[in-house]
Amino acid sequence: MSRAKRTRAAVPPSTASLRFDPYLLAVLLLPLIVLWHQDNSLFTPPGLIDSWFYLGYFRNLAEFKRSLFPNLYYGSRLSWILPGYLIHSLFSPVVANCVLHLTVHSVATFSLFSILRLTVGVRSAFLTTMVFCVNPWLWSATGWDYVDGAGIAYCLLSMALLTRAAVRLPGNWSLVWAGAALAGSIYTNLFWIVLAPLLPLYYVALAWAWRRTPLIRSLVSFCLWAGSGFLLVSVVFGGINYLLDGHFWFYAPSLHTARQLTSAKNPWFQPVWHDHQIGSWLWFGAIAVVTAIVLLPFRARKEVGGRNAAELLFSLQLLLAVAIMGYLQQRGAAVLGVSYYASYLFPFVFLTIGSSYWPGLEKMGPRAFALMCCAAAVFFAIFWYDSGAQLLRRWPLPVRETILLGGALLALALALRHRSLGTLLALVGFAIFTVELRPGGGTDPHANRKLYERIMQARERVEYLRDGHPVRFWYDEHDPDYSDYLALNSTYIAGLSWLGPKPDFPQHGCDRTIEPGALIVVSSRNRQGPELARTILADCWRASGVKPVVEEVDILQQGDQPYTVAMLKAVADFSTWRPLGVVFDSTGRADLHLVENSTGPVPFPLDRWTVYPQKPEMPTLKGAFRRLLVGPPRRQYALALTYPPLVAPESGRYRFALKYRPGSGHFSFGARYADESGWLGIDIAGYPVGRSHEFAFWATAMRGDTILLRISNNNDSGDGAASFLMEQLTAIKLNQ
Repeated sequence: MSRAKRTRAAVPPSTASLRFDPYLLAVLLLPLIVLWHQDNSLFTPPGLIDSWFYLGYFRNLAEFKRSLFPNLYYGSRLSWILPGYLIHSLFSPVVANCVLHLTVHSVATFSLFSILRLTVGVRSAFLTTMVFCVNPWLWSATGWDYVDGAGIAYCLLSMALLTRAAVRLPGNWSLVWAGAALAGSIYTNLFWIVLAPLLPLYYVALAWAWRRTPLIRSLVSFCLWAGSGFLLVSVVFGGINYLLDGHFWFYAPSLHTARQLTSAKNPWFQPVWHDHQIGSWLWFGAIAVVTAIVLLPFRARKEVGGRNAAELLFSLQLLLAVAIMGYLQQRGAAVLGVSYYASYLFPFVFLTIGSSYWPGLEKMGPRAFALMCCAAAVFFAIFWYDSGAQLLRRWPLPVRETILLGGALLALALALRHRSLGTLLALVGFAIFTVELRPGGGTDPHANRKLYERIMQARERVEYLRDGHPVRFWYDEHDPDYSDYLALNSTYIAGLSWLGPKPDFPQHGCDRTIEPGALIVVSSRNRQGPELARTILADCWRASGVKPVVEEVDILQQGDQPYTVAMLKAVADFSTWRPLGVVFDSTGRADLHLVENSTGPVPFPLDRWTVYPQKPEMPTLKGAFRRLLVGPPRRQYALALTYPPLVAPESGRYRFALKYRPGSGHFSFGARYADESGWLGIDIAGYPVGRSHEFAFWATAMRGDTILLRISNNNDSGDGAASFLMEQLTAIKLNQ
């Protein structure tokens, strides 16, 4: 090939294609194909939990991160949580849910369309975007509150900006925004860091193929400008997180969790094969991989430039991504065996499909192309009618034969891809695979929205009644309405907010110590459930001087059978609480004494706390307006502060409480035996009390026993100190 011909081959697409055109409006309207008769795709389906976790953060961001569930890795995914929180702050719950998920879906589809329009042409871009937009597994990712849909959207947005930068060199601002979007994908889920290197390689290779920009120059430009965008997002998120929970490095919980998962066998591992075939979420991925492998030799023989450069890069990206995820799957990581991780292949899958099957579109006239797109839209709209529950489930062929039929059509379409007939065969083949995915939803096209409305209705009452205090859930896992109970519980991190080790109502109600102010939510079809719960809790809380009070009983309707959501408040039974005061002698030893005619606990002097003597790192201890700012040592579980020895005046059960304002890190509050042989009682978690927090524990002591109050470091990693503002120390004796 002559030098002139090589130069022409390297010319990138015209930047004129970047201006607005009617296709953008058509892409914007594509979701109507799916949503015209059902909205289940926009709401989390029943039976799932992680998605509801993030809804809890959307609704209670600051409280979740500061007090209720601090330092969980869910709360570190700020590139998803902050947009969700902002939208939920502006709109009512149902509207916010729709706005959030349509935004994620639209960003993904617009970005895919933009990439393909610049690389392979507007017609191929539009038809691929339609097939992408109606894919049931894509809606599974973008239609719930889990992070996978946001990660896909951020990845495609970053690639769209990188493509634009390669067209418009130097494209520095596009690179900055691409780096910011790349940060967004990684901060939705740390797993994206495994696939992230594919994006700079894509930009560097595309800039060289289109503009013959030296590889080193493009790489340096990417690192400088995209790195600036990445760093800017990281700093902004760090500042926001510092305002929320006092920690600048917001992503530490995700890194800590990743280290734990990589050092142990993954308990959520799932194989790729289900019922003697690969999972349906991998079907389009398998099609794209086979396509990339078949076409790779033909593309590699051509000179790299223009459209062929993008086609080759998309295929290589997909094959590398599949190789990486396949290797991790082989090592025990659940990345291809579960849909919400396998969906991370979608950007590379549909870019490969879009650059492989539609070259025959260029030979169609405008009218023929418009008619084909309209026919495809009508077909997919019929498919999504009532989630395909009635019309298309009568398809006569079994799944395996249907897959073979669709595969045969796509193979023939690939052979005829430069002809109009090949385009039609490809569209029919993809339609068959889409139909066979058969999105769920039952007979009610609005069932998921109704579930969401019930959960948000109940949650509104929970928020009003708990008034900043912890909430615990109690329900029967075998109840017919269990999915509702689990969803409501999951908006407060199910597993961390159960009343006991399991949520089995009416069992396990006495397995956890409950502090005054806590709200207990009991869900059941049993109309006697609220009274049964009150009776059980009254018996088991009596030993702690706490009694349950039924605050409210709501009746919610799912189908024909209503169920009750009862809310009981744990209230201190002051008739059984005897406040204690403290008297110090000249040696510093303190005697506890019963305070008569007191209306509540009596504060102990805080200036009696002293630094624990036996440790190499000395904590700080500063007094300020009868409050103390405390910084325990950095060593894990190291004792930090001690209170003078307290002598019990009578035999019985004692409750010690430390009220404080949280700062950074974690600590614990407890009492040790007089000979320091162990803990008499300890609280390592604490609980919120209004804007403050409180540690409290119960201990049994005999008359004359010595009680040693201690504060110690409780950072799991062992490499950080904790700080807090101590406000009040009190004690009571239970009058049994």
